[in-house]
Amino acid sequence: MKKLDCILLIDDNKATNFLHETLIEELDVAKNIAVEYNGRDGLAFLEGYCNNGRCPELILVDIHMPVMDGFDFLEGYQQRLFHEKYDSLVVMLTTSTNPRDVDRIEEIGFVEYLSKPLTEEHVITLVDKYSSGTNRKVLKTS
Repeated sequence: MKKLDCILLIDDNKATNFLHETLIEELDVAKNIAVEYNGRDGLAFLEGYCNNGRCPELILVDIHMPVMDGFDFLEGYQQRLFHEKYDSLVVMLTTSTNPRDVDRIEEIGFVEYLSKPLTEEHVITLVDKYSSGTNRKVLKTS
């Protein structure tokens, strides 16, 4: 399996970030793991990181966060045209069962969604999907 250069986790829950980061490290699927705690900091990270001509291959973002939630993050991501400039796989992580949240995710078009927590199977599937070049919205796993 190809090792990604960078995975970005954006979630306000430190315990969730710790679990997800530990899983990714144990699976050894990324050279770097960046963690941000809200959408605003996630966008700031991307503005600096992506200016070097690359972006994290996998971006995992929570829906409900303080300061800037996942939907506002995605709006900023789209306004900055990251989705057109870079070939990142963006995945919304959620515990929400609200159909309106799922509908909003589907309307965005370049984002996938998964239920928390990440599992080994989820991570391997996402890395394989990115590596195979099929990293546009297809996967829907709950």
